[in-house]
Amino acid sequence: MENNTKIITKKASKVRFTVSNALGGIGWQELFIIFAAVVLITLSLTLLAKLSLLAGVITTVIVAILTIFLISPNKNGEKLYYVIFVAIAFLFKNKNHKIENANNTFADINKNSIVFNKKQALIYKINAVDLTLSTQEERNTPIYDFSNYLRGLNFDFEIIKIDSKLNFDKNKNYLTQTLKQDSLKNSQKHQLNNFLSMSEYLENQDLKLEQNYYLIVFTNNNDKKLELSLLSYNQHLSLTLPTSEEIKKIVDKKIIPTNSAISITPTKIKETAKYLQLDNNKFVSYLTVNQFPLTVNDMWLSNFSEIENVNISLRVRHLDNMIAFKLLDRAIRRAQDQETKKASEDIEYNLYLQNFNELLQLIQVGGETLKMVSIIFTCFADSKKELDQVVSNLKNEMIRNRFTVNDLTFRQFSTYKCLLFNNNDKLKNIEQEMATITLACSWPFPSKPLNDPKGLIMGENEQIQPIIFDIKTKSSIRASHNAFIVGQMGFGKTFNVKKQLNWLYCNNTKIYIIDPQREYGSFAKYHGGEIIEFGNNPKAKINPLEIFTNNFAEHISLLEQWFKNLYSDLNNIDLAKLQEYIIQLYKNFKITADTNLKKLSRKDYPILTDLYNLVYQKEQDTLLEKMLWKLTKGADGTLFNGVSTLEIKSDLIVFDIYNMAKSKTIANAQMYLLLALLDRVMKKNKEDNLNLPPEQQSWVCIAVDEAHLLINQDNLLALNYLFTLSKTCRKFNGILYILTQSIGDFTQHGENVKRQARGIIEQCTYQFIHHLNSIGLQNYTELLTDNNMINAHEKNVILTPKKGLCLFNINDKRYILQVIATSEEIKAIGTQEDINNLGKET
Repeated sequence: MENNTKIITKKASKVRFTVSNALGGIGWQELFIIFAAVVLITLSLTLLAKLSLLAGVITTVIVAILTIFLISPNKNGEKLYYVIFVAIAFLFKNKNHKIENANNTFADINKNSIVFNKKQALIYKINAVDLTLSTQEERNTPIYDFSNYLRGLNFDFEIIKIDSKLNFDKNKNYLTQTLKQDSLKNSQKHQLNNFLSMSEYLENQDLKLEQNYYLIVFTNNNDKKLELSLLSYNQHLSLTLPTSEEIKKIVDKKIIPTNSAISITPTKIKETAKYLQLDNNKFVSYLTVNQFPLTVNDMWLSNFSEIENVNISLRVRHLDNMIAFKLLDRAIRRAQDQETKKASEDIEYNLYLQNFNELLQLIQVGGETLKMVSIIFTCFADSKKELDQVVSNLKNEMIRNRFTVNDLTFRQFSTYKCLLFNNNDKLKNIEQEMATITLACSWPFPSKPLNDPKGLIMGENEQIQPIIFDIKTKSSIRASHNAFIVGQMGFGKTFNVKKQLNWLYCNNTKIYIIDPQREYGSFAKYHGGEIIEFGNNPKAKINPLEIFTNNFAEHISLLEQWFKNLYSDLNNIDLAKLQEYIIQLYKNFKITADTNLKKLSRKDYPILTDLYNLVYQKEQDTLLEKMLWKLTKGADGTLFNGVSTLEIKSDLIVFDIYNMAKSKTIANAQMYLLLALLDRVMKKNKEDNLNLPPEQQSWVCIAVDEAHLLINQDNLLALNYLFTLSKTCRKFNGILYILTQSIGDFTQHGENVKRQARGIIEQCTYQFIHHLNSIGLQNYTELLTDNNMINAHEKNVILTPKKGLCLFNINDKRYILQVIATSEEIKAIGTQEDINNLGKET
């Protein structure tokens, strides 16, 4: 995956005056210790030499060794004289502390604010765009927008990550309420109980935890303008007010960091050098970053977000530009004065000097600001052994990403207190100056599992977290209820859709499936649905002169196009005359633009024989007359001539088009009529819903399998109508699934076909891309717009020949999805082979 690197300078505040770079730098403090050592050596030689020359020499050597030892740095770069001072202070301090409860620690917890010490912290939940699978180009915009947002925050704030168990309560409540409906079939009840059991099962599993991020703003007053400015940013990272339960969880986890249930509320903390032990046998250890790498990639903090039992606190202190100028000026002067003896040190300081200068210039022109940043990792576990493993996991990840670790030895409890919302100043000694663009590109917000409250458990993502999906969800980024599914035969494309259709049918949705390969019959039989053979079936005929739209003029135009696509030899003069005949015919049957079409039955409409008789009276032996003769008395008459006999009575119908006409022209004409009929069913359903509350309204779902069969570059009628349907069905509680295994048919039949195919895909909020070979993948990417291009990792997933594995897109949000079904679902949607294999494999 492409990646832009960002610079993190050496800590400007740590670039101090030194006379030498030896032993980590010899500055004023080290010079004082050396001076004291020289005084001691002089005294020892003066006094002890009179008694014993050997004693004087030994004392001199010991003092010299101790001096070198004291001014040497440890692995964190801290001088040992400082470490010894802290250790001595720790040795004599009280190491047993009382845990203050939330009521004593915080004066008031109200809505999204916490009041303490005449100050308050405002808390907001962060909802961020997932950039995990994004290309560099896709990442740039949200990161730079976030940088601009951070630049405008002229107050202190904190971003925290808190893990929590996946919550299935809304899903379970929805299923429980749905099961109370009296109209459910036994098959629907059985499946709904299975879905409920699955939610309860997953709730009790040791699943990977969900990461939630919150913004905590430290302020001295309750400024509504401040709140509005914070909440107004909603491009790629939006803020929402957390629930009272979330506020309580944040407070509790700051006081007692743990993910497990607390059976005994702790009251005391025992402090050790590197960890804290609560009296209910919970263990906590705090770590921070001692030195950042010089360059970091985008999302450099997200790797740490994935580590379980590690909370993250990103404290950010506002730095006034004048202070930033002084800080950088001093750092530049001192870096220029450094004397180095090694080429590597020379290069390092030149890089720091260059970065300091660039930052200074950016701040001067208003293009950048500095923030003081401290990152605290809170590791916690239920035993010391488990804590050691969590700490080890974190350290390994830090080392792998070239961060040096500071395990905050002897400062565990002081760090604990610092994280209790206040005491921000105590973190200054571990702060790092950071440009807002570098801070923004940390983008710690990892991929979150999709968890729609009324959704179907589709399967799992790469982190083995369940994906819960509701295609009926409507939001600013989920405008339609259309899905485009593509994949080679045998890799789970149809299984995926049948799983979703099974869920929808159990949730107040009428299902109509166009089935070219006879793959949905068992699903219809399981639920007591209807299978209608459509094509050359006299009991499933659709009269093309029956009006399916409420717009008379639109129907005339579409009917003219239907004839034109069926018989391409008709010229414009023929079509103009045909339109006149059709309008006259409708007048003869008392049908005009003013007629209330809702009151007409199928028998009130003329048929093609009536049209032929009208034309025959006016002209004979013309192309138009011969065309209509073929449609009434010729080979095509059995398909189109007569009153409509196809009736939509069942709420689950599979239209078996396996034996439909082999001619693509005839098949397109039939498919157009079928789609038009289903379009009317969808609109009629909307009318039936008008007086019903939203929770009682029914939906209509149309699934078009093997949509590539609609493609005929000389006859785009059915494909055009499918495109129109994809644009309008969302207005009528409509859901549309479009499936294909032959994506090449959309790209290799001319620009008109490709344009319509691209338009259909753009109308599909959801895309499921199962396994494709390299040619199929190339054909698919040709249909994508620049905003929806897929990256190398996603292409590798698509090229992986694994059944059920797919790339699941919700507009620009992406998930790697492994579709999974329970044995009870397989009984409803599986093939006979799938059903026979139940119990043989998990």
